[in-house]
Amino acid sequence: MQREYFGIIYESELENEEVHMMIDTIAVSESELDGLTSESINDIDTQLMFITLNRENFSDFMSGKFESAENYERRWVKIDTRVSFGGNRLEVEVYSTNVPTGEFNAESIGFTTLNIGSDSISLIGKRKNSEKIISDKLEELISLNELYDGDKTAQLLEKFKVDMSASKFDKKLQVVNFNVGQGNATGVFDENLEPVLYIDLGGGGYKNKFTYPVAKEFPVNNNPYVILSHWDMDHYETAFRDVAKYANCKWIAPLQDSNFSIKKFANAVKENLVLIKDEFDRVNKFTIGRAVKCTGKKRNDSGIAVKLDLGKENDISEILFPGDSQYTYIDKQLTHVEALCATHHGGKLYSTSNFPTCHKEGEGLIVYSYGKNNSYKHPRRDTVNEHVKRGWGAERFGEKYSLGTTVHNVVFTTNYEVLDSFKIKYPSLGSFNCFYGEDYVKRERRGDNLDKLFSGIDND
Repeated sequence: MQREYFGIIYESELENEEVHMMIDTIAVSESELDGLTSESINDIDTQLMFITLNRENFSDFMSGKFESAENYERRWVKIDTRVSFGGNRLEVEVYSTNVPTGEFNAESIGFTTLNIGSDSISLIGKRKNSEKIISDKLEELISLNELYDGDKTAQLLEKFKVDMSASKFDKKLQVVNFNVGQGNATGVFDENLEPVLYIDLGGGGYKNKFTYPVAKEFPVNNNPYVILSHWDMDHYETAFRDVAKYANCKWIAPLQDSNFSIKKFANAVKENLVLIKDEFDRVNKFTIGRAVKCTGKKRNDSGIAVKLDLGKENDISEILFPGDSQYTYIDKQLTHVEALCATHHGGKLYSTSNFPTCHKEGEGLIVYSYGKNNSYKHPRRDTVNEHVKRGWGAERFGEKYSLGTTVHNVVFTTNYEVLDSFKIKYPSLGSFNCFYGEDYVKRERRGDNLDKLFSGIDND
């Protein structure tokens, strides 16, 4: 661990006078950079470093006056863990992000100690020519642009439409939001309960691996499609833990800003990966739904949102999967539905414009995909209340209209026969529940005071 790293500040936020940063790093020195290529980084150690700084100490540590925490996102830094001057010390939690060959990386590989006020971390600017050369080289290494091929994307999207049209003949497609801890993974299954499409294959990792300690082994018969909503680890974590199993799936993902961890995974699935640049700028219709590129600027808000439309044969037919995007950035053609997977695991709502509306007022069905006691404190109480106010779900899980994925996989149905079919077909994937499901019926019969949604989390 005692060496040099280059890293990109991938997340930075201020909370209660503390600055929380996630820095995605690669273990190379400046002299080693020249020989690296975007493919060779797969053979170099990469880590995520999580640091928390008191705002008062921030300027000592990073040098320069504190700016808005968000202003540091996408900035490059040089980290030298060999520096061992005296003074205040900062504990940094470090996780490996090397592409695995088996059970993956999410165990902490230890802590390293950096020194506040020393030269342990320095921002790399672009004003000095020497620093600009370094930052340009680093950007080149992580960029997804070289993986974009417009012809390849067009061909796969055409095949996708044909295949989704064929799946429609099954008529009884079923949708499951899986229990994967603090993350998201959704499957669309045909009449034989074989997968035709996944929307994300994520799960809890790193700080939140305790919410998803053992990865589920999702079926991949006939190499189904995977629409990746955006390039956040918790939306592709399951696939990252066993790349070989999922590499032959047909991946459709947005062309977004990247980092070393993302580039490693993209390299591993690139043979069957197509990137969406402007192809979804307008709503892209396919037989069982619609997809559109969200219009925000940040990673969460510039991914792909999907509305499934399974037809009248299904008791729940129209379902919105926004990924982590704020609703305001999703085309209105997608936001009038019967059911909804709450955006960003029930995280903070920065806007209530273009809020999804439900077919039957006050009876919107909603799933919160999150891990119990996660580090982000999702779902937020105010976010759940806003959804309830607008007719989505109830304040507590176990009731008719509102379910979470902390215990069960959630099937978007009220049909017990469908529920039982999944239990029989996929016992290894855990327990299954549905709307108006077993928890609700049992508790209603007993007259129980239903458990609170928030599992002891208070984020007023």
